[in-house]
Amino acid sequence: MWPISGVPPLPPSVAAYQWVAADLIAGGIIDDASTLYWDVRPSNRYPTLEFRAADNCTDIDDAVLHAGLVRSLVRTLARGLERDALRYRMRRSLRRGGSPRATGFGGLFDPVSGAFMPAALVIRRVVAQLEPDLREHGEFDSISSMVARVLNRGTSADLQRAQFAAGRDLRQVVQCLVRATRCWGSDAWPAA
Repeated sequence: MWPISGVPPLPPSVAAYQWVAADLIAGGIIDDASTLYWDVRPSNRYPTLEFRAADNCTDIDDAVLHAGLVRSLVRTLARGLERDALRYRMRRSLRRGGSPRATGFGGLFDPVSGAFMPAALVIRRVVAQLEPDLREHGEFDSISSMVARVLNRGTSADLQRAQFAAGRDLRQVVQCLVRATRCWGSDAWPAA
């Protein structure tokens, strides 16, 4: 576990974020802001946010899907902030608890209701909320296709668990990950 990881706090301003980072540095908890291993954080080098969950994508199409969804989410949320139209804010306790629960139980917390639901349902609901933005940018068909592929095929974690179940050998799982990464896709995975 990294010293500062997981779901970040929601600072009300850039100054508040900088204060949190400076406080952690002064306390010797982190060396600099680049060692804030939050799931989402401001970049130290660019005027952007970094969504770090994509570090886990072993399939190039999954990484592209993640980037497309994040880009649309940021555009949609930014427009909502401009219009002061954001209607929900998930409690911090649900946000922090959601990641471990999703890992163990294959569901997600719905950002609107706060209820824990099957991941496929939440993903479809998020894509539906992003549809106007995705259509505006000519991305809806490709994002929808990639989402359907992941929901039908499973994630890299699903493929890894199936590979392990088939042979009970972690070396085989690692070899499949290497092949999938080199071949840029989950098509390199054998049917388990």
